[in-house]
Amino acid sequence: MSQHTKSAYYNALKAAGVKFDKHYRDYTLSELREAYDRLAADTPPGVQLAPVVEPPPADTPQPRDDVAELRQELAGLTKLLGQLTKVVEAQQKAPDTTPSQPPKPKQPPKLNDFDPAEHAGVTLNSHGADEPIRVDPDGTQWFRNEANKPSFPKPRGRRVLRAMDPGTVTETIKVGEYTETFEIPGDPANAKPIEVKVTLPSYQTGIYKPKNMPFKIHTYQGVRGFDFDDVNKFYGGVDLVPSTIKRCYVSSDLCYDITTVIRAIQDEYRERVLRKETIR
Repeated sequence: MSQHTKSAYYNALKAAGVKFDKHYRDYTLSELREAYDRLAADTPPGVQLAPVVEPPPADTPQPRDDVAELRQELAGLTKLLGQLTKVVEAQQKAPDTTPSQPPKPKQPPKLNDFDPAEHAGVTLNSHGADEPIRVDPDGTQWFRNEANKPSFPKPRGRRVLRAMDPGTVTETIKVGEYTETFEIPGDPANAKPIEVKVTLPSYQTGIYKPKNMPFKIHTYQGVRGFDFDDVNKFYGGVDLVPSTIKRCYVSSDLCYDITTVIRAIQDEYRERVLRKETIR
């Protein structure tokens, strides 16, 4: 029985004027139920105690409302399976983007010829993790463009960060025999401009999310996987993800294998269908 039932018996006895010898936590549910039954038997006609309704046993058949709720969950899983099937079909039909031979440029690349769509790390700090950088005409949201590692010498992007550095000032504090020396920011009026150059990575995995899909997809040179955090949120936590779902790496990104995720959702769907047929 739940703690709610014990509390209901205790409150009903208390409302009837019963004086308790022990604290609430020291009573068991059976003791409170027996005291309630004795009090109900000794109560004169015309006087009613506060009613206590206990929940049905765990093996009680589910009411019809639960069947309707289960049907609604099945409808959601059916829609999800349809979307995931489209992803698998698109993955199987997608051509292998891995070049068989290193491409030969018609002319040597120029140092100032910079295409943001072909370089990695351009949107690293300009967009958040869940903020798309572009949306395709078919509704696909792209969170990070795929940039393959070139097989021939190619200039890499470089980000330049500029700031004002006030420098540091050393301060010393002495209390008795204890002496501590530390640094604090200097005077902003004497700040000097500084410039930091960060070389961008040579490649990066692409991250996109098809329209109406619950999971983002990581892709690199034809290898794809579901976003690790999205699948964890779908199941309510990393510890609740079924053990049949395998993990994989798409380049250096930890992901979940698409095939095993879909298979696990299909197994859950079939289990719920059988449950619905059983309680119908």
